Amino acid sequence: MTKIRILDGDTALLESIAPLWRKLARHHAGISVNFSGEFSAMRWPRRRADLLEKAATGSLYIALAEDAAGKKLVGYCVAVINSHGFGEIESLYVDDAFRGGGVGTALVDKIMVWFDRKKAESTSVNVAIGNESAFRFYRQWGFYPRVTSLVRKKKNTHRKGAKIAKKR
Repeated sequence: MTKIRILDGDTALLESIAPLWRKLARHHAGISVNFSGEFSAMRWPRRRADLLEKAATGSLYIALAEDAAGKKLVGYCVAVINSHGFGEIESLYVDDAFRGGGVGTALVDKIMVWFDRKKAESTSVNVAIGNESAFRFYRQWGFYPRVTSLVRKKKNTHRKGAKIAKKR
């Protein structure tokens, strides 16, 4: 495992993940089959506001991975538990140079301990289409695909070129 140090906390750490979150948004834009443009258009201020809103109505926890040698943040994981006790891993990112070295595992381990300590009713994680390789990673904590959620694209492109038969 890469020599890292795990730091943890709440919304006070939120701003520190911004540069890595932007890399995650670019990553998703690059692999998304249907929503590349929407991932490209995502901006940190809106995501930060969303996470702060979730923290205000529940609990938010952040685990950071710092490269022990360079004192540089190389990964993060953000999780929330809503007011009904349902936990969700909101976001996870590990810098390319540190993938495969156990950083992501250490971050999610920390989050899972927090979920247990807070007695989360259930826990989930959403995986973007195009990133299905993450399924194997999350399986080690007992996460499995349950449903496929279909989301309507912002632009009305679903009927492009479609001919509608008129009833007579």
